[in-house]
Amino acid sequence: MRVAIGTRLLAGLLGIWAFTMEGSANADQGAVGGPCSSAAAMTAPACSRAPAAGGNNQSASALTERGKIYAAQGQNDLAIAAESEAIRLQPANVMAYLIRGIAYARKNELELALADAKEAVRLNPAFYLAVQFRGASYKALGQWDNAIADDSAALRLKPDDEPAFTQRATAHEEKGKFAFAAKNAREATAQFGLAVSDASEAIRMKPGDWEAFRCRADVELQQEKNDLAIADATQALRLAPDFAPALGIRGLSYTNKHEFDLAIADFTKAIAVLPNDADIRLFRANDYGAQGRYDLAIADATAAIRLKPDFGEAYSLRGRAYEATGKVDLALADLDAAIRFDPGWAVPLRERGGIYARTGRYDKAIGDENNALRFNPEDEPALVVRGFAYANKGQTDRAIADETGAIALRPNDPDAYLDRSSAYCRAKKFELAIADEVQAIRLNPVGAGAHAGAKSTMSKCTITGR
Repeated sequence: MRVAIGTRLLAGLLGIWAFTMEGSANADQGAVGGPCSSAAAMTAPACSRAPAAGGNNQSASALTERGKIYAAQGQNDLAIAAESEAIRLQPANVMAYLIRGIAYARKNELELALADAKEAVRLNPAFYLAVQFRGASYKALGQWDNAIADDSAALRLKPDDEPAFTQRATAHEEKGKFAFAAKNAREATAQFGLAVSDASEAIRMKPGDWEAFRCRADVELQQEKNDLAIADATQALRLAPDFAPALGIRGLSYTNKHEFDLAIADFTKAIAVLPNDADIRLFRANDYGAQGRYDLAIADATAAIRLKPDFGEAYSLRGRAYEATGKVDLALADLDAAIRFDPGWAVPLRERGGIYARTGRYDKAIGDENNALRFNPEDEPALVVRGFAYANKGQTDRAIADETGAIALRPNDPDAYLDRSSAYCRAKKFELAIADEVQAIRLNPVGAGAHAGAKSTMSKCTITGR
């Protein structure tokens, strides 16, 4: 299952600098102590570079302040209307562009937000908040390099600007996750290191920055440093108890440690905060499935699909849960949907191939596993299933090759040893068959499947071969 946190709160998109009445009234406008040293001064003719037409400027100033109040209250459409009129009266009003841009971002109209941010920077390149907001807008659109460049420029303008460190950290975080997904391990490692460095500096400057703790926790989750991720996410939650992204990260870290009850508790709290987040529903469904609570897993996966009808991962997970409850036709229908919505993903192909293999449709199983391995040549379970299908078709050499490849990728998988043992036995290589059975039992001494398979195969190979 691909792991990712899907929730995109505005604070995460735009950095932790959130526009408020107080923040805008005290924002530096370039050099400290300069003639445009506050946002309130921005509507003055000297700062805005608008014509000194007093009536227009006064009206524009009043509209900017009104838009500021609307923005602080979350009335985004009214804020946009007020700032648009202010810009019409005073085209070089930097604060009007910033406020309108933030309102657009809150409405998820990110291209319009970026356009306003660009104009604000063009009008006053020395205003670090304008540069920082442009960087946040770039980050929201996935333009990581532009975002990092703007955050770095904002820090050159104001080196002690803690929010810029946090915002740059999150850009490095997202760029690292993108590189990791693209299997560029070197780039991912470099970006994650920069993210941790910036987040740690932000925390040093402001120990109450929950977004910096969340960012560092997410990187630690990606690096499988689960205990560190839990500690940082817990600190973020001490500072912001309903911070759903931190709950999601901590829950996933608990999942990685197989502490499913703790993970489910975190996901349940996150769902209470964000009931329409399909990803968190899926995370909880996954853990219910891991506990064998398939009805609950199906319910959560169904809720995720209702929220996001083309959610291939949710169909795939629900399909696995249906198979576990013996509803093979429903399982195949869901896996068909998962493949349709996410055709480049190996997992549903592998899972559907597994059902075909377990129901005796070996050619279909091999076809699906071939496709899964085309997308991910190191998909160890796909090799196991294809080897099983080859063995049952009497193609023992291919079966042994697949199971050997699976063991090379995952030396502690008892199923691969069991299946290779069966293939060795069919090939009358009895000593090798028995050795693999013994290894399977050593790896999983209490597994009912391993014991049953071992008894059957060892007895057959012992009787036949000796």
